[in-house]
Amino acid sequence: MVMKTFMVDGDKGGVGKSLVARVLADLYLHADAAALPHRRYTVGVIDADLSNPDVCGSGGFTSEDGVALAALASLEDTEGWAAFVDRLADLQSRMRPEEEVRVIVSLPAQITHRAFGGAIPAVGEILRMFGAVPVWVLNRTRESAQALAERCRLLPEQYQRGLAIRNLFFGSTAQFLSWEAHPIYQELVAGGTWIEGDLPELYALLSNKIGRTPFGTAYALGTQTGPLSAGEKVMLNAWRGRCWATLSALERL
Repeated sequence: MVMKTFMVDGDKGGVGKSLVARVLADLYLHADAAALPHRRYTVGVIDADLSNPDVCGSGGFTSEDGVALAALASLEDTEGWAAFVDRLADLQSRMRPEEEVRVIVSLPAQITHRAFGGAIPAVGEILRMFGAVPVWVLNRTRESAQALAERCRLLPEQYQRGLAIRNLFFGSTAQFLSWEAHPIYQELVAGGTWIEGDLPELYALLSNKIGRTPFGTAYALGTQTGPLSAGEKVMLNAWRGRCWATLSALERL
């Protein structure tokens, strides 16, 4: 069995962490359509952003959406991290040796010093145990890049590889000048240890209609407000395909 745990993170609330976590889970639930290396993955989803649980909160992922694990979790203290280990260890114990397991964790804003600053010494070992790979969601500010640099300083071993995602809700790729000018970009992306990609914007009316509904469920069955129209389905599938093309690069790490 191969387990990878994608820790979806960013420097502040509203940067797009929940959206990336949701579309990442969608990618692995539709591995065949997305042309991933394996036709089927066992998928777990953990929402640690309890102040805004858009991934596994009300209306979000449940076992009915095809995931093997869907849970809310607090990663603010030692007890929360111990419970996190228990959940993933239980998932591992239920998997067959040949299965590929991908767990997506949506982290809360400003978690750096609360969980990753050394106050909980076991965090680094836990990330190693479950094959953690960071997925860093960027806006256009220098602070977004600086926060990633701080995380790399605190956990250098765990941040040797990863995926940086430019959220195009904040502007075009060419406008992420602060990111490309920051030394951490030169170290990680230009240095070849990290890859980068873009999260295209999903237009507001459709995004609002879908809400927390998993994208595959919204396409096939509709949302709490009713089924999607033919046009909405076309727009959603085109957006999902672009997202999948970006996020599937994680399988190269």
